[in-house]
Order: sequence, then structure tokens, then C-alpha cells
Amino acid sequence: MFTSNFTTSALTIGNGVPMNSPSRLWSRGRYGRHALGLVGMLAFLLAFTCSAATITNVSVVNVTPTGFSILWRTAANSTPSVEVFTSSAGTNSLAGQLSIEAFPLHTGNPDAATPYDRRLSLALVRQKTAGAGLMLVKVLGCRPGTSYFYRLSSTPPAGAIATYPESGLLPSVTTERENSFVMDDQQLIIDVPGVDTMGRVVTLTHSNANFAIAAVVGDGVGTNQVFFNANDLFALSGTGNIAPSGPQVFTAKVLGPNSGETVAQFFLSFSNALQVGRANFNSIGTEFLALSLGSTVLRTGQTSSVPIGFSSSVGLSDFSIELGLKADYLTNLTLLGAASEIDPATISFSPQTNGVTLLKFKTLGGQLLLGTKSIGQFGFTSIPGKPSAFVPLKIQQMVVRKPDNSVVGNLTAQSGRAVLIGNESLLEMTYTNGSRGLMLYAKPNSAYALEYATNLSNPTIWMRLPPVIVTSMVTPLSGVSLPQGQLYYRALETFADPPFIQASINPDRSRSLTLYGKPGTQYTVQYKTNLSNVVPWLPLLNTTLSNSFGTVAVPGTNPVVYYRLKKN
Repeated sequence: MFTSNFTTSALTIGNGVPMNSPSRLWSRGRYGRHALGLVGMLAFLLAFTCSAATITNVSVVNVTPTGFSILWRTAANSTPSVEVFTSSAGTNSLAGQLSIEAFPLHTGNPDAATPYDRRLSLALVRQKTAGAGLMLVKVLGCRPGTSYFYRLSSTPPAGAIATYPESGLLPSVTTERENSFVMDDQQLIIDVPGVDTMGRVVTLTHSNANFAIAAVVGDGVGTNQVFFNANDLFALSGTGNIAPSGPQVFTAKVLGPNSGETVAQFFLSFSNALQVGRANFNSIGTEFLALSLGSTVLRTGQTSSVPIGFSSSVGLSDFSIELGLKADYLTNLTLLGAASEIDPATISFSPQTNGVTLLKFKTLGGQLLLGTKSIGQFGFTSIPGKPSAFVPLKIQQMVVRKPDNSVVGNLTAQSGRAVLIGNESLLEMTYTNGSRGLMLYAKPNSAYALEYATNLSNPTIWMRLPPVIVTSMVTPLSGVSLPQGQLYYRALETFADPPFIQASINPDRSRSLTLYGKPGTQYTVQYKTNLSNVVPWLPLLNTTLSNSFGTVAVPGTNPVVYYRLKKN
């Protein structure tokens, strides 16, 4: 038997198996007397769902003067619902006054021979969309230029109903004021390659459009195609449908299961002549370029970089890439280790508006970028003194040219991110092989307390789990999926005062103690073999903690030993 005394109480380990699990001790408040330093408190609360559905990636699409649609992600095969109100407080419901349709479609499979076959194809497309966890609901009967407020809900096959927003004021959408006459009406059919892409939702956007338009693969076209009328987009100015002129860039985003996304760009050229239903065919994956940014984790004030992945089916010579960055977090942008084909004299980073930075470069004369390779590292410095944050590194738009100055139409971009660690800790949910976990991003050589709550009512009751020792900036946490439906987690840096001890038996049967206390403080580890008041506590070793924790090996073969930690 190997026993550790936590200042005033003892945790007994028999044959290497704890008689009281650490989580049970924490829930009884055994560590409640030990102070928690609030420096490094979690910058946000992480909602961690075990059996309940959640609603994410909510976006308003297909906005017209008389209606709109809402698109979101949730648990697969859920049933969606939308409530519409006239106020942000959720009063004055418009139930019964508006038409609300879940999974709206047009015609389904155009090659279906009979009306019955057509109905079957519509049902199959809807089933595929729901199975991918994509919810699309259309609202009709609205008034032009009017604001509507909405609440979403998803009912999964099992578990609790998810709502959005969970509390607070409702989000809104304002319908367009009017339609306008379109001179060059262009239709776009896009091939979406893949083994089974039917039912996936594709959004189409333009830089001058107010909202995206969305369509479903397999609706009105082939089972691996999606159909758009590009002029269904409405202008940012609020003057009606977009009326572009000349070559225009449109961005298509294919939403698939498991949060999968593919982004591609297409070029359409508009004239000032009257044309109706001009057809355009394109494909994701014929002549293509795929560009990707990697990810990194760094302390605020440090310099780091992420790899730039490149894959092209055609030789390229001229690049113009719009990067969406947080300029108040990142500075000193540079292209490191550029591929030998790139002319260093042409590399430039130019700040634009709305947090966009324009990266430009060209290849050396007579050389082209082709195939799959890394073309360099995107380098930057995080600004000191900033709070911890997940900072996205977004590729928002690209214009890439071939040697004949023609553009590549099929562009796919995968954004990256930088995890910046300041004084605060960050938590991120993970899901691997059916098991949920947490990833803790925090200052190395620190100790953190992980706490959870089942709701965020006032006051919130937080339950504390065993302390977590952090030796690197990224620490995976497993075994945190508890039976409760919805959980919220936070992490706090601990500075134990008074100190406490955790006892461990190592695989080789040796013994060690983990000491929790205040950095820079000297402690004495004391021991005795029974808790009689007659037997004195004997000093075992002295140690000064350089961090908020430390691990020491302890000798001995006595079957029963009690330890305590005394501040000198």
C-alpha cells in the first residue's frame, strides 16, 4: 500500500489502484481549499456535446424581396425547423403567415421517366442532404425591405433538440427591396466530382453580392451537378440584382459531410447585350490549382510560419492571392524559402481594406510552377501582449495566370490558422474514432485545473477535474466525455497555496510524487508510516519549485507510507 497525504487528508493507493478516483475527489471538493490562480483563465467556454445535437455554421442564403433561406450544420439525419418573428426578443410570431419549407428543391432528377420516379428522386436528394448533416429551410411570403428575426431548431434521431441561438436576442435578415432588369442572364452548371456528391449543398458568392445563393447537387441537373442562375445574386448597394460587366470571379463552396468543404473559383464574362439564359458549364477538378496553408502554434511575440501547399495541373507564372488576416494579431508578413521558380524581386505583401492582405509574385522568366510541391513558408510575427486566440489564415480569393496571360478557372483553397498563446489558455473539442476529447493550448511548464458545467445558468456550478500538467503548448486530454448531454469546459492556471501532492506508482513499481505549489517557493516533503500522533513527521527531501508543479522520485519499499508537503 502506497499512501500520499494531501496536507490534511490522505489518498490511499492499494496495489497501484486508486481507492478513490481523482475525479471523485475533486467533485467532493477535496481540492477546494487550494487556491486557483485566475491568470490564464479560459478565454472562452467550450460547449462539448456528448449526445445532444448542436447547430453551427449558420448562414442566410437565397435572399430575395419575398423570401430567404437559412443553411446550417447539425447532427446527421436531423429534422430542421425555423420560427420567424417580428422582433429580436422573439415576440410576435409569424407562424401561419409565412410559408416555411424544409429541404426545398426544384425538380429533382430531370431524366426521371414518370411523376412517381420524380418524387422518388426528390426524396432521395433530401435524404442525402439530411444524412450529410446539412439543414436548408426556405421562408416565403415576406415583404420587400423588411427585417425578420429567426430561431432555428434541429431534432436529431436520438438525443435532445438543439436550438440557435440558445439564448439572447435573435439574429435577423432583411429582405431585398426589389428586383432589377438583367441584361445578360447567365446560367451556370458545375460538375461536382466524387463518389457520392448528390445532396450536398453548394453556395455561390460574388464580391459585389449581399448574400450567397445556395443550390443542391442533383436538383434539376445530373446527380453530380449543381445549377445556378448567377443573376439571382443581389447587389450590395441594395439596388436589385447584380449587374456585372466584363470578366467576373465567382466563388463556389461545396459543403459535404463531417464539416467537409471544397472551395473553387469560376470566371464568367458579362456583356452589355441582351441575352437570356446563356449557359455556362464548368467543373471542379479539370484544369485546376489547389493552394493550402498549414497551421502552427506559437507564443505571442514569437515568429513562426506555415507551409504553403501547391498542386496544379497546368504551368503557372503569375499569382495574386488575397489573404484574410487579423492585422492586429500578426505582422512582418513574409514568404520564406520560396520555390526556386519564384522570382524573389516580385514578392510583395500589400495591405488592403477589411483586414485583407494582397500577396503577389511571379515566376522567373521561362520557368513555371507545376505539379504538387511546397512553394515556401508563409511567415509572420505575432504581436506581443495580445490575448490568446485562434487566428484564421484565410485564402479569400486568387487570380492565377498561365504564360499566355489567361486565367485558371478552377481554384481550390484550404485556409490555415495560427494558435496564439498568451497568458490565457484555449480549449478545442476533438473527435477521433468515435471518442470525444479536448485539446488544451496553454503556457508550457504550468498546471491547469479543468472544470465543467452542465449549463450556464446564473450562478453556474462548475465541477473540477484532476489537475493537468502542461509541458508543451499543446496537450491532448482524453476521458472527458461524461454521460451528461451537453457540457461546458474551462481551464484555469493553478497556483496551489497551500500546496498538495499526487502520488503515483510507475509501471516499474517505483514511486513518485507530483508536487503542486507556488513557483519559486521551497517545500519539504515529509513522511511517516502511520498516522499516530506519537509518531513524528520525518523530512524526506527539500525542493524549490521553478514552476507551479514538480515531480520527484521517492525511495522505499514500506507497504504503507504517508506523505505531506510543507512550505518552508
